[in-house]
Order: sequence, then C-alpha cells, then structure tokens
Amino acid sequence: MKYYNKLVLSCICIFIFLQLGTAQNKQSKNALTRPVEIRSMGGHHSFEATILSLNENTIEFKLSESNTRVELPVHSLKKLEYKNLKKEGSRFRSTMIGVLVGTTAGIVVGNLAANTVPKDEPWRELNQDVYRVLSAGIGFLAGGVIGAISYKSTVTIPINGKQSNYKAQKKKLEQLQFIN
Repeated sequence: MKYYNKLVLSCICIFIFLQLGTAQNKQSKNALTRPVEIRSMGGHHSFEATILSLNENTIEFKLSESNTRVELPVHSLKKLEYKNLKKEGSRFRSTMIGVLVGTTAGIVVGNLAANTVPKDEPWRELNQDVYRVLSAGIGFLAGGVIGAISYKSTVTIPINGKQSNYKAQKKKLEQLQFIN
C-alpha cells in the first residue's frame, strides 16, 4: 500500500509538470475574429456571423454563409452566443478536474475489486495492491485525457433588445472579438 501512494503522487506530479510545460500562449490582438451565433428577438431567426464593428445603436456583422455585410439595430437582437471558446487556462483546469475525478473513481473501483480477492489466495495483498494501482492509473489517464479534450466552453451574451444590456456587455464583446 505504501508504494501505491507514492505511485499516485508521482503520476500527479509528472502530469502537472507536463501540463505546465505545454501551456498555451496568449492569443494576440491580431487574431482572427470569432464566429458568433446571433438570435433575433422573435426567436425565429438564428444565424452565424462575425462581428465587424460595435456601434452605438447597431452591430455590423459579416454573415458566414454568404459573406454579406449586415448592420442590425440592437433592439432586434435577443442574444449573441460564442461556442467552442478556448479560454486561457481552461485546458489545465479541466484536465486537472478530469484527473482528480478519474483517479478518485479509479481508487473506488480498485478498492471494490481488491475486496473480491479470495482470502485463501497466497498472494492476496499483492493482488489487492495491483488492482488498486491499475484502477487508479487507468482512472488518472482516462480522466486527464477526457478533461484535456473537453476544455471548450460557450459564452452567451444576453441583449434582449435593450440598449442598456448592450452597453453593459459591449466591453465583454470587444474582448471576445479582439476589437479595439
């Protein structure tokens, strides 16, 4: 059992070291603008576009399908939704959550499996430790991989046809779109 704790701790330290070494660089201000899903107030219309400019009472878009420029008044917009955003630091955070959940589940499964070893088995303690270590290791790796893959998020910016909501969210829109 004492080797089991050292093995789990060593794996976690190695994984953290690898994650810190492969941290993502910050995106530059010259990055391409991100596509955004736009929903109208009636809720009947939804389209994907790229924001070109944020004006006082309107937002200028370039439609993804036809490359047509459209200027919509703020009062006609319900919400803007950014999907599959890769936020800074979110990969590390989601990977660590996956590692912790996977390792915990692996330890629980390993302990349950270790209790199924017959008491009269000559190498009972060794077999129990093998079950625990293998289950924790598999949980560690599976959780880390799943966490690293699923680190994207969605950001919704509610406008609800109100100028005050638009003004309150304008700075956030600028940050999301890299508009100066």
